[in-house]
Amino acid sequence: MSLDELARCLASERNLLLRLDQENLLLVTVHDSLTGNDADITVSIDTGPHVALEAAELAAGDLTVDPGVPPPDREALCRADARYELTWELQFSDETYNPMMVIAGELIQACGAIIYDITNRRFV
Repeated sequence: MSLDELARCLASERNLLLRLDQENLLLVTVHDSLTGNDADITVSIDTGPHVALEAAELAAGDLTVDPGVPPPDREALCRADARYELTWELQFSDETYNPMMVIAGELIQACGAIIYDITNRRFV
């Protein structure tokens, strides 16, 4: 799924402002009505040679998952040669949590994405 396609899927989400920045970045600005804060999530696609190496390392390791979450397909993870990267300022984790789950859900539905939380070193 391209970032342009992802932006189209997210276009109907309330409180999200979407902007494609060149071909390789999607900037998602979130407005949290509870806190009154705006926060940015940057979505990019990485296809560098290190992606396949890191995916193979993850597939060979402990596939720790959240309770109730099935473990990822080890073979599919081992074959991964591209990844979506979502970045945000940690101070805005509360504001970005729900929108990131919406983004993850779109990616899972569209292309079977495997979601790995690098911050907590676990699959979600």
